[in-house]
Amino acid sequence: MTTSYSTPSAQFPAIPSVRLQVPDTWEPLTVEETILAVGAPTGPGEFKPNVCVTTRRKPGSVSLEDVAAGTAEKLAQADGFAEIGRENRTVLGVPGFRIEGSFEMAGVGGVFQAVHLAVIEHPTVTDIVEVVASSSAEQARTLVPVLRGILDSAERLDA
Repeated sequence: MTTSYSTPSAQFPAIPSVRLQVPDTWEPLTVEETILAVGAPTGPGEFKPNVCVTTRRKPGSVSLEDVAAGTAEKLAQADGFAEIGRENRTVLGVPGFRIEGSFEMAGVGGVFQAVHLAVIEHPTVTDIVEVVASSSAEQARTLVPVLRGILDSAERLDA
């Protein structure tokens, strides 16, 4: 006799499904460990502004406060990190967290990054969804409103 398990199921819920609204000129990207990634058009050798969505699954329950603190600490360790702002806010329809800052990246120089976090609890696991927007510091001068708009457009489709 055998037993079978599958996904999605109560024990193994589906990974959250996310939609982003982006400018018509943006294109889909294939980025390792993401469930969704998009990027702006750029010239050869330029940093490609992008928004990437990732998920991490943890057993049991995980608090938004712990996830937010871990993300803020990781960013603070980046070379020359300067925090622009942070707040608790709704992300993907659930209580979430936002942090923005800049740091130095080898080969790029200054980088602007904004992170939106959502913690989605299921009966047996918790999904941590990160929606991360990045651009070079130079590109950020004009792209920050666009990047923030894309982040704000993030919508969970399976809620």
